[in-house]
Amino acid sequence: MSEENRPLLFRVISDPSIYDSLFATCSAMTLVLLLRTCSRMNQSVKDYISRAFNINHLLSQYFSDPMAFRYVQACTATIIAGSSALQFFDRSFYRESDLDLYVPMPQRVQLGRYLLREGYKFVPTSWQHPTFEVAVLEERVARASTNYGQLKGIAGVFTFKKPASCGQELKIQIMVACRSTMDVVLRYHSTCVMNIITFNRAYCLYPRTTLEDRISLICTDRDDAVIQHVYERYRRRGWTLVTFADDIPLLAHDSFQVDTRRWIGGGHVWSIHLPCTFLPIITPVTPCSIPLTCDPISTSRWTLTYSSEATGKMKFLHYRDAQLYYWYISDNIRMSRIPSVVFLLDAARKVNVHSRHHFHQEEHHYVDERFIRLWNDFNSIIL
Repeated sequence: MSEENRPLLFRVISDPSIYDSLFATCSAMTLVLLLRTCSRMNQSVKDYISRAFNINHLLSQYFSDPMAFRYVQACTATIIAGSSALQFFDRSFYRESDLDLYVPMPQRVQLGRYLLREGYKFVPTSWQHPTFEVAVLEERVARASTNYGQLKGIAGVFTFKKPASCGQELKIQIMVACRSTMDVVLRYHSTCVMNIITFNRAYCLYPRTTLEDRISLICTDRDDAVIQHVYERYRRRGWTLVTFADDIPLLAHDSFQVDTRRWIGGGHVWSIHLPCTFLPIITPVTPCSIPLTCDPISTSRWTLTYSSEATGKMKFLHYRDAQLYYWYISDNIRMSRIPSVVFLLDAARKVNVHSRHHFHQEEHHYVDERFIRLWNDFNSIIL
């Protein structure tokens, strides 16, 4: 059948110049539903998604080589969160926003040095040393002293700026996590900003309420002027902020899955694969360790519950072992009780003891990569 004789709909969904404009008006849920209609539509939607959710396009605003940044991101377990991650999923642009990078404590120096090499200048606060290399190693920045002062789980905030070609100024903030970067995200003020971009995946933790219903559940008991200003900012951007005391639509309420275990790799979290074929092999944290193939947050599990103030409250446990380089979080199941995990950590412990005693080897052998795989296999079975 010639192209002219094909049904009009087929011709529409076969032409990117047409369906790009059409799909741009669709919500995330509509795109997911369209994927399930027919093979031709499926191909067209996937093609649109590959371009509409192009992380390199977002990063090119801040870096001359987005892939080089993603390599550093992979090596340091840095995540992008906050308004930048929300813009990515919402396919929107906030002129006044900057790029927020969340990095584990041990990797903060490496990430800051990369920004300096990229031409960014460290902009210290009045209480920080003017040299980044000194400031980043000082005692923790007082939590009440920054714009993110009430955000728990952050040890310090470091601001970098760089002139942009358009005459404006680019701004990047490094948020140093005390423990897991996921710990900081789950302590955000409300659910609409609980979105994460790692070097190879993007996660929207509450996709239906955030992107379809435009509802954001408040998850803090704070009621000061600063947090009210933050709430107003997101109201202007189109979200309705609610507590459980409000009249939440039934489907939206059910989407929050109160008192139900949630895993970042589960079906209720929207995950987008970010192609990284051309990334070099990730540098391991020590020469004896195995390079990571995914971010440590990929194991994360939590439960949303009610607080005494009718706001949301995220429940989770922190976990770390001497054989693991990074912190991890889970819900009420302790990772250390899983037999395969116990075996792995015991084996690694023996290897490290043997290496130190017999070969005087100081480099520690961390097993985060195997741990992540085991834990995610366990999650996929029970969730």
